[in-house]
Amino acid sequence: YKKTGRAAIKLANISSNDYFAVKSTMRAGKSTAAKSIPYLPEFEASAAWTHRFGFGVDVSPNVGVVSPQDVDVAGSARAGGHVWTGMKVQYRGLGNLEIFLNATNLVNQKYERWKGYQAEPFRVTAGLTYRW
Repeated sequence: YKKTGRAAIKLANISSNDYFAVKSTMRAGKSTAAKSIPYLPEFEASAAWTHRFGFGVDVSPNVGVVSPQDVDVAGSARAGGHVWTGMKVQYRGLGNLEIFLNATNLVNQKYERWKGYQAEPFRVTAGLTYRW
């Protein structure tokens, strides 16, 4: 392959119907009263891939990672880091109306977000979006 943008696209096997996104957040927030700001992880990252099918359906699997985080102001307790997974399906074939189904925590992981409190288990949300 030649060193051009098209060669990179061919190597990654990305078509005009695919969209790939990566997001990361790093925090260096320290407070004068605490070791770090409670409930905010120092690092979060996620990746999502969307494939748009020709009949108006988008399928978007996604995955993310969250670093351990303090769960009290004194910084004496920490919740462990975790990996989360999700899936979104969207139907756009009705003009300005879109129908979506979004699933989060697909593997029903029992990670702890705050000391003694479990994060939400596997859940599914559905809805409609109308744009004009």
